Amino acid sequence: PLHFPTGRPPTPRWNWVNWLAVGMGGFFVVASLFFDNAIGPMDYAWRLPNPLGYIPEAVVNGPFLLGWGSGLVIVLGASLVSLIVRYRRAHAIERLQIRWLIFAGVILLLTYTPIFFLTDPAAPGFASQFWQSLLLLVSIMGFAAAITIAILRYQLWDIDVIIRRTLIYSVLTAILALVYFGSVIVLQTIFADATGERSALSIVLSTLLIAALFTPLRLRIQETIDRRFFRRKYDAQQALAGFSRLTRGAADLDEINQALLQVVDETVQPQTAAVWLRPERK
Repeated sequence: PLHFPTGRPPTPRWNWVNWLAVGMGGFFVVASLFFDNAIGPMDYAWRLPNPLGYIPEAVVNGPFLLGWGSGLVIVLGASLVSLIVRYRRAHAIERLQIRWLIFAGVILLLTYTPIFFLTDPAAPGFASQFWQSLLLLVSIMGFAAAITIAILRYQLWDIDVIIRRTLIYSVLTAILALVYFGSVIVLQTIFADATGERSALSIVLSTLLIAALFTPLRLRIQETIDRRFFRRKYDAQQALAGFSRLTRGAADLDEINQALLQVVDETVQPQTAAVWLRPERK
């Protein structure tokens, strides 16, 4: 939550939460190397003696767990507060994205809290472990669903740009690879028939061919993908290109103003639009 949805804390003063979380994680990894049990204390059915362990289980389940839990509460609480601060400062789209994450947090609270009542360290059993795993899975799926909705419905992280570029360069890479290997095979065959031996010149010519094809082929693939899957962006590009052609040959100011308003309406789609021209100074 601390980094949602922009990928960074609301302000630099929240970086202490990051350092606390990283420090807790590092401390847990190092300390767990010296627990009496190689597997965590909750997994009683799979307890294994740790040859490096000297920290008794009573310390792990007592002071260590208390300190660790307190730090975890501080990190989660600060992350929640930062989310509220970010929500108050965010614009409309970011607020919708944050609401879904808050909704997932409520699901986590309602589903994962019963784990503490289902866990009985004195008499662990399959049912307890099963419900713990099931509730944890439900809570994680809630966060995954919230982030998915924020991505697909509210354009979180500009996912359309990522998908578009992935499609373009995946197709481009596949086509260039086929052209390269195909040209190498064809040219090697031609040189072998002509000279009786293979030549490195075929690889050089194939590389030059790929370099020459890269930009025009990328533009062609980009246009095809935009026209097929990103129609709104394609139409906007066509409208801007048409306006650019018009302004190069038009001399009538009223005609240019009318074309400008039409382009703005097609691309931005505002409720109202107007053009203000500063009067000439005498």
